[in-house]
Parts: sequence; structure tokens; C-alpha cells
Amino acid sequence: MVSTIRNIIAHKITLKQIVGHKHIYSLNGFALPSTQKHLYKYMQLNRFVSSVKNNELVFVSPDTWKDPFERRFFKTDYTSLNFKRPEIGCMCLTSKSSTNEEASWRMYVNPNDKALRLSIDFNEFCKMLDNYAGTNDCKVYIGNVIYDFTKEEIMSLNNNTKNINYDTYFPSPLSLENYLTLMLIKRVSFAFENEVRIFIVKDNSLTDTNGLLKIPKINYTKSFIPKVMIAPYEPLPKEDITTPFRIKINKIESKEYKKIIGVLFGCAVEQSQLYSSCSPVKKV
Repeated sequence: MVSTIRNIIAHKITLKQIVGHKHIYSLNGFALPSTQKHLYKYMQLNRFVSSVKNNELVFVSPDTWKDPFERRFFKTDYTSLNFKRPEIGCMCLTSKSSTNEEASWRMYVNPNDKALRLSIDFNEFCKMLDNYAGTNDCKVYIGNVIYDFTKEEIMSLNNNTKNINYDTYFPSPLSLENYLTLMLIKRVSFAFENEVRIFIVKDNSLTDTNGLLKIPKINYTKSFIPKVMIAPYEPLPKEDITTPFRIKINKIESKEYKKIIGVLFGCAVEQSQLYSSCSPVKKV
């Protein structure tokens, strides 16, 4: 209970326009550290290649999220709080590139997929999103995921007689920032992700029937995505420690990735060294 109260005191639902961008807003104080330029996106190789070839970015509806605790409040009827639920598209990224690397590969991509981690230049990304929002009557909101709650607390969050967070998250009238903040709630057990969510919001007709929002005319360049990291090789079983380190995700060589991605737009392509070769100690 002490930690929950501490989080409530520290947490405020706020909205602030990001300097230099007419249509992009920061939720609840989101800001990258002055020393950080990038956000990171994990995805399958085939999806990335398709996006680059089609010059598009894909956002999804929260209705497509697998975790029911994340989408718990997405389709709620908020008329009693004088709020009409808008259509939203979301992209999930992370602000960390190394401290959560092993867990993130397993969390965001299928182990059998040919997978990548994109380094995305935040300022370039904002320019693209701002331009899209300005020409398509949308607004963009960016916030850090909130890992303050257990699943039991999330289940009771909308109960104004049992949950001390109710007035913070369900004021009347409910504002757009309140609603989007509900889309940022995730269980405390996922805090290792350091996830950042970017929302595109419009009153209606934003996503198609598959819950996808495709932003067209994206110019994939090295300034937008300066580096692509290839998923790590799987570690060898202990009984095979004398075998050369040659196990690869889906049996594809790093040079094949470099050829595919390099032809598309020429960014740097590197292999994750998470499971790099390590020779056994023979004598101490």
C-alpha cells in the first residue's frame, strides 16, 4: 500500500505541446533525456521490409493488443463522464536499447521469426508525424507506459468505492489525456520494457477493419533509422560447448540481412552480441 500511495502522489495526468511541433503533445511529462536521440522498435524482418518498400508506417488499434489488462479500458462507454471515445492508433517502442535487451527480444518478437531492432531518430520521427497530423486532421500524443499497478489493482481501478486511484484516472468530465493515460497502464511485472507509446488520435474513421493505421509517404533514410540490429543468435546447449558458435535465428546469415536492408535505404546493420561466442575455460 505504501508504494501505491507514493506513486499516486508522484503521478499527475498532464498534457503539454512538444516544442517545435504544432500537432504533437507530451503525456504526463514524457521527454527524452538531453543525451538521448533514439527510441527503439522491435519487429519482424518481413514487416519491416514491407513497410520500407511501401513507404509507410503502421500503427495499430489497442483492440489488437494481446494483453487483456492493457486494453481493459479501450472500448469502455464513458458517456457518464461526458466523454466520447475517439479512434486511436498506437505504436509501441522502448526507450532502452541494452538493459532490457534479452527480455525484449523474447517479449516483442516470435523466437522463430527473423527479427530486428530499429534505432529511430526521435526528432526525425516527430517531423514526419507532425506533417501527417497537420494534413490529416489528427493529433499525436506520446507517453511513457505506467507500471504502477498489479493486475488486481487494474481490475478494480474503475471502482470508485474500492480503489484510491479512481478520482485520478476517472474524473468527470473525463479528458482526452485521462483516456490516453488509461491506454498507458500496464502491469508492474512488465516494467523491464521501459515502453513508450505514440498515439495518433482522430474523432472517427482512423483505423481500417483490421485495426491498422498506415501512414503513407514515409521517406526511409539513414537520418530516420540510422541503425538496424539483427536478433541475437540463440545460445548453444551446454552439451555442445565445443561446437563452433553457428546457431542462427531461422538459419539466416547476418550478411543476408545486410544485403536486404542495405539495398532498401543503406542504414547501418549490426548483429546483436547478446549471445556472442564464448570459449569455455580450459584451465584456471
